[in-house]
Amino acid sequence: MEKHGELFCEACNFSFNKIYEIDFIEAHHILPLHKGKRVTKKIDLIMLCANCHRAVHNKKWNDKPIDDFLEYMKNHYRRINGV
Repeated sequence: MEKHGELFCEACNFSFNKIYEIDFIEAHHILPLHKGKRVTKKIDLIMLCANCHRAVHNKKWNDKPIDDFLEYMKNHYRRINGV
């Protein structure tokens, strides 16, 4: 919100506010919580919609860096939108 003035999914760009007129998003820990106790900072989080958050926790993506998922989503968006 501070950086962009709105909340949106950093993977697929979905905005709950634009569709439902509510500010809502899920925060995904880039370094999984099970990797150890620590103080979470803003830079340790990425904002994801519920679908992308669920997908990134799927076994297909679970052990891969978040950047792999973000790159996949960017390429997938281009494919389905002919960009």
